[in-house]
Amino acid sequence: MRLFILLPNILLVIIASNLWFPPLAQWLKLPVDSFWLVMLNFVASACWIHVQFGLQSAKLPREQGLLIMIERLLTLIGIVILLSLDRLSPLSALFCYSISPILMVLAGSFYLQKFIFARFTFELHHFKKIILYSLPLLPFSLVGYFSGSYIDAIFVSNFLSTKDLGIYSVATQINGIALQIPTLANSLLLPLFVTLQKELNNHKTQNYFQNILPTLTLLWGIFCAGFSFVGYFTVPLVFGAEFNEATHPLWILLAASAISIPAMIGYSALSHSASTTYISMFAAIFSGIVNISANFWLIPKYGMAGCAWATLIAYSVSVMTFAILLRRSAQMPLSWTFFAVFPTICGSLVFTYYENPWLSLGICLSVSFLVACLFGNSVKNALSFLRSFTKA
Repeated sequence: MRLFILLPNILLVIIASNLWFPPLAQWLKLPVDSFWLVMLNFVASACWIHVQFGLQSAKLPREQGLLIMIERLLTLIGIVILLSLDRLSPLSALFCYSISPILMVLAGSFYLQKFIFARFTFELHHFKKIILYSLPLLPFSLVGYFSGSYIDAIFVSNFLSTKDLGIYSVATQINGIALQIPTLANSLLLPLFVTLQKELNNHKTQNYFQNILPTLTLLWGIFCAGFSFVGYFTVPLVFGAEFNEATHPLWILLAASAISIPAMIGYSALSHSASTTYISMFAAIFSGIVNISANFWLIPKYGMAGCAWATLIAYSVSVMTFAILLRRSAQMPLSWTFFAVFPTICGSLVFTYYENPWLSLGICLSVSFLVACLFGNSVKNALSFLRSFTKA
């Protein structure tokens, strides 16, 4: 079904390219002969997302997570090679961002081959339900790019330099690799919430959002701070001294990923299980507007760090949108999740002003300890559940 929707939409975008490509090329200062490379990137990205959802629906989350991680690694390696050869340009970077998804589409299709050629039946009733469920996701899939690294790359290349884009891309790719763990968790949680919704098991849902989710958010924030601390010393060693500047946006981007955890391993799955996909659409619209506005304001003042902070603010808006609307539509219980991201924000602010990894990590750990003590009973409840879950 997804394939029958994907193909005509890709064809429609290609046919309408005379309308959207000239202004896009003028804005990004792309040469006229870049058209086919832009189209290659568009088709590769669209097909790769299609294959990802195919793997998810086929209940192959491990394969999905592995391929996403490999795609990020290949893109990162390609950018580093181009930068070391002094061949990095918007077009060569675009080629790197295109070839990795193409390879993953081929690999993903190998896993899905027995499903691609399976027999299927068409039922009008289910088709209508799919359309109603998917309609809000159409604008979401487009607007979602305005709050991510794709739009950030455009702003960095326009306000800063190609070298800065290469350095910033290293930070975004490392952050993307770290995010594969919660991405995999989200694909596993969706069927769980669907089951709980059908069974009307409100107790387990409330326990997850009141105790487990905020505790996981707190722990992930500590992990991100530790990962940022290690990255501060290892990134220059691995990629060279010229990439030392990547450690600043990396710290902030990892903090942004910690802030997005409630949506990635809770809010988004609950929204989809309750068929309230319009929430994803509104979250993408609001965060996209904030991201673009913040990039215009922060990058000229603070450079790459400003771009990373724009991402962090946009993610915060997205999470708050999910929380507010889910509270109304899905009766999601109140919790201390927003307190759980406070240590990460404190550590990032300290690092932004002092660029001292020891002080920033110490602040994050200290505030995390205070938050854990403040909500001690909830943390004990969650840790007890996680211990029983790992033993099972």
